[in-house]
Amino acid sequence: MSIRSMKWTPRASTRRRRARRRTADARARNERESRAMAIRDKIFRAAKGFRGRAKNCAKIARNRVEKAWQYAYRDRRTKKRDARSLWITRINAATREHGVRYGEFIHTLGAENVCVDRKILAELAVNEPQSFKALVDRVKRMRGIE
Repeated sequence: MSIRSMKWTPRASTRRRRARRRTADARARNERESRAMAIRDKIFRAAKGFRGRAKNCAKIARNRVEKAWQYAYRDRRTKKRDARSLWITRINAATREHGVRYGEFIHTLGAENVCVDRKILAELAVNEPQSFKALVDRVKRMRGIE
């Protein structure tokens, strides 16, 4: 029997090393796949209620969810802006009932160091008209209108 005809086989230690490497690679692959599945599941949970393929196709769902998160981030600020606008409108309407303009009212309150913000002023104008009238009267006295 010649050396060329003999089939070469690695030593047992080499076989064990290769087997360990294969199992480590498989373990790493499984971890990557499970991480990817967790991310995909998170996207699908966030896309629940979307229409069409945006709820069950991973690529489209990811795009729609990311866009939804952008809208949510933007609109959290818009919500505050809209609320402040509503407060100003309510205060303006209430002050004009008593013969004072909004700008004069706010400026005089600031000059007198009355620390009441627009949210509270709007709340007073709607729910406590007597208290609001007292503030307006104070502003009128300060401006010399009465």
